[in-house]
Amino acid sequence: MITASSPHDFYVQLSTDSNDMRLADISAKIKEIISLPRGSSNFQIGSLVIAPYEDEYFRAKILSRVKGGFRVLFLDYGNVCVVPKKSLYPLDDVALLNEPPAALHCRLVDVIWTNGYLSWPEEVSEFFHKMTTDIGKDLLMTIVPVSTPNEDSSIISVALRDNSMSLIGPIFH
Repeated sequence: MITASSPHDFYVQLSTDSNDMRLADISAKIKEIISLPRGSSNFQIGSLVIAPYEDEYFRAKILSRVKGGFRVLFLDYGNVCVVPKKSLYPLDDVALLNEPPAALHCRLVDVIWTNGYLSWPEEVSEFFHKMTTDIGKDLLMTIVPVSTPNEDSSIISVALRDNSMSLIGPIFH
């Protein structure tokens, strides 16, 4: 688990050597790109860019405009933040554009908040985040086929388990 907002909105990366090597290759290409002079660009909502997070740069997608910059989603990690326009680089490297995101957008299957809230209460989201993002904790993820009309098919429905219990039943009922 790399980013967890709620049981219906979290991102995971597969824990494999090949995925780690792929992320290292992406990072190396990004370092090459940001070492070159920055070209001018007309960034739009939906544009793919290279954006800073802390002291490094990553692939990102512009989600919205905000005062002085953009709100972006980091494709390989799933986190969202606001970055100044002047810190963005256009993402026009064909290899990086064709590389699928390393972060998979997921939601827990068969977990519904039934207390009339339009979104998950903050304490539930915080608990889910704590349970799923402990450093060094590996989770077993099972992809569950779901065929529900009007559901976003780009979000993967999953069941999660750690070594001791299912994260679905005892926690969110």
